[in-house]
Amino acid sequence: MSEVLDCIVVGGGPGGLTAATYLARYRRSVRIFDTGCTRAGWIPKSRNCPGFPHGVGGEELLQRMREQASKFGVETIPDEVTALHVDGDGFRIRHGDNELRARHVILATGCEDVTPALDGIEKAVECGAVRMCPICDAFEAIDTTIAVHGPADKAASHARFLRTYSANVT
Repeated sequence: MSEVLDCIVVGGGPGGLTAATYLARYRRSVRIFDTGCTRAGWIPKSRNCPGFPHGVGGEELLQRMREQASKFGVETIPDEVTALHVDGDGFRIRHGDNELRARHVILATGCEDVTPALDGIEKAVECGAVRMCPICDAFEAIDTTIAVHGPADKAASHARFLRTYSANVT
């Protein structure tokens, strides 16, 4: 554990990959930890990414971002970080039986969706009939019928926001 990296990025979704790529382009030593569980992989097609005027699926976007990060020397470690500790003027992380040290750590762990316990929900997400992120996906539902599911306090604010995109929100 003698090497001290400039940065460890925890999370292999779009945010973590963007951070790691920029750091590598600034000639910083960086490793990214990616368990492969990113909600971006569920995106059937997003038109919310600059450079993809016709949209891009989540898996394709992630693959391109991984390829770009790798091109600039980012090493991806397909493992889960199980511990993070302050260590002097930096940090020490544990993954499996291994430890790494870094001057900085970026936590880009994203969020985990709670999907409703409904038959066929995975297929509905895959085909775009069910969307998880109003900010990311509202544009895709312009002038359609939209149903909002979730706890009342959050569902109400999401429904108000979605009224910007459709007059038919339940």
